[in-house]
Amino acid sequence: MSTLGTMIDRIGTELQRSGKFTSEIGDAIRSSIQHYETMRTPWTERREYVIFHTVAGQRYYSLSSCSLQVDTIKLVYNERFLTLAPKAWSSIDHDDSQVTPTQGAPTTYAIYGQSMRVFPVANASYTTLASGLYRLASLTGTAQTNNWLIDTESLIRERAKQLVRINNIKDPAAVMEMNALVQMGKKFVSPLEEISYIKFRDRVHDYQSTGRLKKYAI
Repeated sequence: MSTLGTMIDRIGTELQRSGKFTSEIGDAIRSSIQHYETMRTPWTERREYVIFHTVAGQRYYSLSSCSLQVDTIKLVYNERFLTLAPKAWSSIDHDDSQVTPTQGAPTTYAIYGQSMRVFPVANASYTTLASGLYRLASLTGTAQTNNWLIDTESLIRERAKQLVRINNIKDPAAVMEMNALVQMGKKFVSPLEEISYIKFRDRVHDYQSTGRLKKYAI
């Protein structure tokens, strides 16, 4: 198992900078995770988690910053799941423009920015469940770990290492490697990162072939 501290130490060793740039390496690791966090993986797709509880008469609900993308919304109603239909915000604006507001169990929803709106306006408290892409908690302590450091260890390590070479060590060779990839229209910063991505992509394709994951392209 790789922890944040373990990866920081390993990157420092591979850069021949043991004990140096530890803070910068930690930032590079977090940046690398953020770069890939919208990739569909077994740990970024979360099924039927509680996103909020409706409040009678309330139209708008704030979405957690951890909710990166919502695929489906369900309402728990009379011990059953009701799937809400997605609609445009302007469409719900029109539906909700009556003089006497419609209230009941919501059947539709719309997302605008970090807010979700449901219609009809809820007439009671209903548990609302979301399925979709979910951001893992940020790594702050050196003893912490998550799936990014375990299942995609080489991918995150190679990107973070190259970011340190570019931004902190100011290595001209690293800049040249990144620019060559950019000219080819690729979003990698090093050839080794690309190799690690291809290996992990093959694993992701295995999940996609079973319908367990949606497709993702960098």
